[in-house]
Amino acid sequence: MASKKKIISRKWYDKILIEISDLKDIQIPETLEVLKDARAQWDLSENSDYHAAKEKLSLLNKRVSDLEFMIEEVEIVDDEDIVESHTVKYWSVVEVAIEDDKNYTFEIVGGGEVSVWDDLKLSLDSPIGLAIDGKKEWESWYIKILNAKKKVTILSIR
Repeated sequence: MASKKKIISRKWYDKILIEISDLKDIQIPETLEVLKDARAQWDLSENSDYHAAKEKLSLLNKRVSDLEFMIEEVEIVDDEDIVESHTVKYWSVVEVAIEDDKNYTFEIVGGGEVSVWDDLKLSLDSPIGLAIDGKKEWESWYIKILNAKKKVTILSIR
């Protein structure tokens, strides 16, 4: 089964390329220099600088590998390809109201742009994203949240 490509914006793609360049051109060479200096201190078994630099180098190389793999598996959408509409789609900003709760505003992004640290971005590949994909303003539906049915209403789409 072929994997579905993740959609990302040109802006996000460019940010990834900048991060890869920074890692390869600045952070990895700096870490290699620290590692070289730490090796010169001879006893590597108790050399915390050596072990820390070695661990950091491993993490930096893993990050480069992950980012390069990620951009091989994406479809890039340029800003001019995004047409304004009144339905939820990629790069919409959607405000929803959840019954007995507060209102939430999400930016709908491609799956490759979601971060666990950014709760304001929502992928259309996620369960909630799939539920609101193609919906219009003031449409409502019910979803199960913590064993209770809650009414969700789209208040606005920008």
